[in-house]
Amino acid sequence: MTQSCSGCFHKDTSHDYQWQLLLIQGNEYFQNQQWQQAEQQYSEAFDLLAAQFDAQLGNGDIMMAWICTCHNLSSLYEAWGRQDDALRFLLAPHEHLRQLIETLDSSEQIRLTLMRGISITIPAIQAFATKYPICEGCIALYPSLKTIVEQTKHVIH
Repeated sequence: MTQSCSGCFHKDTSHDYQWQLLLIQGNEYFQNQQWQQAEQQYSEAFDLLAAQFDAQLGNGDIMMAWICTCHNLSSLYEAWGRQDDALRFLLAPHEHLRQLIETLDSSEQIRLTLMRGISITIPAIQAFATKYPICEGCIALYPSLKTIVEQTKHVIH
């Protein structure tokens, strides 16, 4: 099981950083194996961060916090034995960032920020794929997943 992410933010109590408090609380619940409470906190943080990220594509801190939240939800679902949901939250940021890179006509700085995000999502998906077989149906839904899974098979341990 992957450990919950806590290193992508600092305590800040302003309204714009309500997601930080939600993640801190979610991590505390996660560590105490209070899964439903952790899910609620992480889900609220996810909603806030997803909206902020789409409004501020160039904000690397928001992007990293959003990815962290997705990974936290993935870890939570993995702990529950819900691997389909765990994979879904690993793929959500990866696919969204990939689509933005392919479709946006944006500045070089924004593209670099998005690429930095992709560099975080790929290893998490690869680690998951080494622990759990990924079905052909999932691979068919997410074309980039096929490449990631194939790369995982070629990794020498």
